[in-house]
Amino acid sequence: MSDRPPVFDDREDAVLTDTVAVLIESERALAELEATRIVHFAMAMRVALERSQHRPRAIQEREMALRSIAAEIGVALRWNDRTVQRRLGEALQIVDDFPSTLQALADGRISARHAAVIRDAGVDLDDPVTRGAFESRVIERAATDTVAGTRAFA
Repeated sequence: MSDRPPVFDDREDAVLTDTVAVLIESERALAELEATRIVHFAMAMRVALERSQHRPRAIQEREMALRSIAAEIGVALRWNDRTVQRRLGEALQIVDDFPSTLQALADGRISARHAAVIRDAGVDLDDPVTRGAFESRVIERAATDTVAGTRAFA
């Protein structure tokens, strides 16, 4: 066994530099795709809400439109329909109540997990001005911090 430290050459450093660059770009592209997916989930939720306006006001009847759309999306994506229902609601919250978060996600400045933390932590803020101020501060932090660090800050 040798006491000498391992020697790394410039080729290994170049491979690592390229790998990190590709991973960073992949994260940005995934965030952009997730923002697109959120917008489309929100659009599907709006369709469900619109369809439920034409139904009797019984809770079961109102939920039928949402369940039907969630089932259709679930089959297409191979997701559980309850998971789809949750995602539809969360997406509409982000689109309607956290537009700066959606934009930061679309720009690749934050990840989908960061966006979920912002939504989860800010969902109970009813005042749009307060929610907007909260959102701005947390996005700024999320752009440079881990998801766990962002959660603790939020």
